[in-house]
Amino acid sequence: MPELTDLPGVESATTDEYLLEAIYFDTADLRLLVAGITLPHRTAPHRTGGADAGWHLKLPPDAPEKRSPSRPSQTRYLKP
Repeated sequence: MPELTDLPGVESATTDEYLLEAIYFDTADLRLLVAGITLPHRTAPHRTGGADAGWHLKLPPDAPEKRSPSRPSQTRYLKP
């Protein structure tokens, strides 16, 4: 990360560091991958993940729906 205070108009900047682990989900025949879609579930070990923990749906750039929704995790699952 560059030193942000070197930029014009920036007097101070703070950063937070988070540790996230992600498990990517797909169908057995990799339909999501072929379509350019990713569906990761990010977890925050020791509750260090900030607001980015949870489900994230990443759509391909040419998808009619431009935003990539995410939602906080409410589902528990077992790691394989």
